[in-house]
Amino acid sequence: MNDIFISYSHEDIERVRALVAILEANHLSVWWDRTIPAGKSYRQLIESAITDARCVVVLWTRHSIASKWVHEEADEGLRREILVPVLLDDVAPPLGFRSIQAANLTHWHDGAEDPAIRRLLDDIANVLPVKTSALDASTVSPPPGARTEPQVTDSRAAGTTATARRTGWTPKRLALAVGGALTAIWIISKLAGPDSASTQHETAQTDSKVVAEAPSALKPEHASPPHEDVKLVVVEPPPADYFVLPTIGRQPDTPLRLLKISEAPNQITDDADWWVGNGLERPTYEVPNPFRQLAGNLPASVPTTLNGLMVVKVIRGEPLFAIYGANFSEGRYLLAIDPKTGKQLFAFDFSLYEWPQDFERKDKQFIQMSTNWAQLEGNIIYVAHSHSTYARSSKGYNAYITAIRVPENRILWRSQPLVCNARNFLIREDAIICGYGFTGEPDFLYVLNKADGRVVQRVPVKSGPDDLVLRADRLYVRTYNTDYVFGFVTAGETKR
Repeated sequence: MNDIFISYSHEDIERVRALVAILEANHLSVWWDRTIPAGKSYRQLIESAITDARCVVVLWTRHSIASKWVHEEADEGLRREILVPVLLDDVAPPLGFRSIQAANLTHWHDGAEDPAIRRLLDDIANVLPVKTSALDASTVSPPPGARTEPQVTDSRAAGTTATARRTGWTPKRLALAVGGALTAIWIISKLAGPDSASTQHETAQTDSKVVAEAPSALKPEHASPPHEDVKLVVVEPPPADYFVLPTIGRQPDTPLRLLKISEAPNQITDDADWWVGNGLERPTYEVPNPFRQLAGNLPASVPTTLNGLMVVKVIRGEPLFAIYGANFSEGRYLLAIDPKTGKQLFAFDFSLYEWPQDFERKDKQFIQMSTNWAQLEGNIIYVAHSHSTYARSSKGYNAYITAIRVPENRILWRSQPLVCNARNFLIREDAIICGYGFTGEPDFLYVLNKADGRVVQRVPVKSGPDDLVLRADRLYVRTYNTDYVFGFVTAGETKR
């Protein structure tokens, strides 16, 4: 299920893409891609997506007001009382929608800090239902240690949405408003800090002490182990192309290869069914998100902030890894924690990995790379970095895996670009399995040689890989519109 269904006209797709980036940066799941998977009709696809959505955002422009599809989608949102209208052009909404106050983005220029964007986020928050399984919205305050981007400091009453106009204040909406106000107050008073540029400048100059503590509001009933200070180490600048330390050189190829067992189109919105139906365990914890009123399920040993940045992802394992950023689209710090003792093992600052060697200046807001995944074997950490837009925006300098020897903070190798923008990668024996893809670009699974980072196998897939999971000697791969199962063979074998 997605949080938001965006109704728009295809002629406005570039403006839609910019808005989607901001919504996703606030950890909202968005359905907006109209690609039709095999075996599905356009109407089936739309009906499934809008039925599953918890909020319908309609973008009124000079193009969309003439679109029959947009009218029908907006009407469905209105019928279910989950409609949030937005004006991108200075136009009058169609009849039947003019009495509903719309967020005015006619003067918006793609910036996340625009007050109109903040008001839109407020409107969406007033529509999205509280996830009562995570916490009781009527009693829970925003969890300490969390920070949202953009920061919400200019809230509007819930009456600006279609829902509030029809029904007025309900207990749930009142709880949402109170929660949003508390979030704003708490963020301003507790987490006002340097902007990302100054933080990067400061952390790039010298190692700094990390004093990270899990807030008591998120701790379980038993006491958590005390945290020790660890050094936040700035990782040395990465190379832009394939690199291997000369003392390592070319190593023998891993014999591991992938062999496709099955593929089947998915319904795009049935992600949860894929995990449950295949008996797969998610490799991450749920992190706190005050904007979505989620408390998360983090172990008590995981700090929810690190040097002023919020926790955005926590990877299960030994050690477990916590990733921190200014918002949910960023990942700058990486903290390793022993899950048994709660001891902090080491912390890396990847601020020098954030910006590609070259990029299109007009796309700068989309090409900041984040730390997406990490795995430790012995004293070597393997880390993936990527951004979430077209490769051409960063002139191909995107989606790497880097091997770093932790004690010396030394890069051993870095893969070629465009091999890993999936949510995770896997290590199996002497190979790393990863995937890359994006709209309009070739989509592949890759097998890398763990010893030197070279690509030894490239397997085409129908859309970009999202999740890779091992179970019972099988590799399950979830892509945007197709699900795969692979087996493992030795190089040269065609079956197993």
